[in-house]
Amino acid sequence: MKKKTLISLNVLIIILEIISAFMSAKEFSFRLFTYYTQYSNVLTLISSLLLVIGLFKNKIPKWLKFFRYITVNMMIITFFVVALILVPMLVYSIGIKGFMMFTYRSMLFNHLICPILLLISYVFFERWNPITRKDSLYVLIPTLTYGITMIILNLLRIVEGPYPFFKVYEQSICMISICVIGIIILSHLVSLIIFKISKYNLK
Repeated sequence: MKKKTLISLNVLIIILEIISAFMSAKEFSFRLFTYYTQYSNVLTLISSLLLVIGLFKNKIPKWLKFFRYITVNMMIITFFVVALILVPMLVYSIGIKGFMMFTYRSMLFNHLICPILLLISYVFFERWNPITRKDSLYVLIPTLTYGITMIILNLLRIVEGPYPFFKVYEQSICMISICVIGIIILSHLVSLIIFKISKYNLK
């Protein structure tokens, strides 16, 4: 029953991710490649597809388990950055419409539904123990790589943003540093919390 539920959850995630990918491509065109949200959701689509294939074969390799840990961390970071930074900034500037970050078109799937479904799948149904405390540090690498790359591209004026804290010519160094350090700390805390919950569920 748990295996069937896990397969069903991830098939649903795959379907929603494909729908949101088409919606995002239509809304953002080539700009979608600058968003952390898109990378976290594309990686989730890939990992869910590989997981479903592995479940049918009754074989989930260790690297896939670690990949799932990375993708769930990135998706929860996506959710929290939207909830704790982007929505408050928009609400402050445009009022209640700022909550559209959780409800408008592809954002409904990318920022809210898919992160929640993935977390439910990973925490409650993917009952394996592929990760260690050291892994909770390694999982920061994709987020750090993305952040450093986007800051450099903004400095070179190749791209603008896409998030306010990457706009180096519009924000103070202090504000950028606070946001970046805050996201790194948040990412590490999320990875540790997911690690602890997974350990508890195995008992």
